[in-house]
Amino acid sequence: MPWPVETLKSWQDLDRIVGWALEGTPLKIGYLHRGQSDASWPLTSSLARLIRPGLSAVNALELEADLLRIFKSQAHIHVRAEFLPPEDRILEWWQVMQHYGAPTRMIDWTASPFVAAYFAVVEHWDRDGAIWTVHPATLQRVADEALKQPVAEVVQSEMAPATVVPLPMLRNSDRTVAQQGAFTIAAHILGEQEALIETASAPRHKKSFVYTKFVVPKELKPQILKRLRIMNVSAAALFPGHDGLGRSLSELARLGSLG
Repeated sequence: MPWPVETLKSWQDLDRIVGWALEGTPLKIGYLHRGQSDASWPLTSSLARLIRPGLSAVNALELEADLLRIFKSQAHIHVRAEFLPPEDRILEWWQVMQHYGAPTRMIDWTASPFVAAYFAVVEHWDRDGAIWTVHPATLQRVADEALKQPVAEVVQSEMAPATVVPLPMLRNSDRTVAQQGAFTIAAHILGEQEALIETASAPRHKKSFVYTKFVVPKELKPQILKRLRIMNVSAAALFPGHDGLGRSLSELARLGSLG
């Protein structure tokens, strides 16, 4: 079945997503959320968007390895040594790459529905946004059935199974802590995460709500952004440092222009 889709009608409709989030604990996340400012965008990784159709898994893995090699060779110039993983920790290296905007097969998620709502509404006010919500424990159960080796080994094989694996933040930064970040990753280099999550979640959907795409109408975006700023969910909080200050001023200018 396709992803279940619901449309938010007001700020109060976020309560349902918040209710799901409360099912977890500070030590065990109940649900993961991802906000995208355009509801028409697929749920896909930055690397998947760059791989041309028809590229073989072997060649895609070679491309991915080359990107990692180049990043490793130059990362010490830009990243403080204590933030660099040990040489053989490929998943941690991919997370660092993701943090710095390099293409990886990882997709960012957050444990906070409010952080996801921020990313769904902060830009593209002429388009509907979306909040994607998944149940990581369900994905993990399906992945455990498919994986016969540690994830870090499986992902480097062209024979990896078609499954999605949820990953905690293995190497935190001030930004990932502020955003309550986590990841999902396709075990197979050519795996399409949106379809794989659907395949993993759909059989369990009738018993519990394990995945849903919430559409945020463009008309609600300014109102939701205002409310989030009052809750201190803003660029200044989510992007610590000068980058966040600049983004926060852009938010204020956008909201201020409404009068």
